Amino acid sequence: MVRSEFGWRSDFQSGISDFGINNIGLTLYPNPVKSNLRISAESYIQSIVIMDINGRIIKSYFYDDTYDIEINLIDLFPGIYIFKIKTESISIIKKLIKI
Repeated sequence: MVRSEFGWRSDFQSGISDFGINNIGLTLYPNPVKSNLRISAESYIQSIVIMDINGRIIKSYFYDDTYDIEINLIDLFPGIYIFKIKTESISIIKKLIKI
């Protein structure tokens, strides 16, 4: 907790954060995306799960021995989506905007 002139406030962030995403060797681009999304990782990508903002699974992909993936998202409606990406070494959640 940190004390401010207005009283006590918390110093943590809520919601989805991209903190450290560049330090783990995972790249998603472009964001926002119109049609094709590219995902690159330093270790093998094992799975990608795409969820809507309410946590419902929209699509799931499973891979063997690949570092770079391109996913066509043209059939998704515009909005905010959550990507859960699992590699050999990490599992990360990333917010993506579809336009």
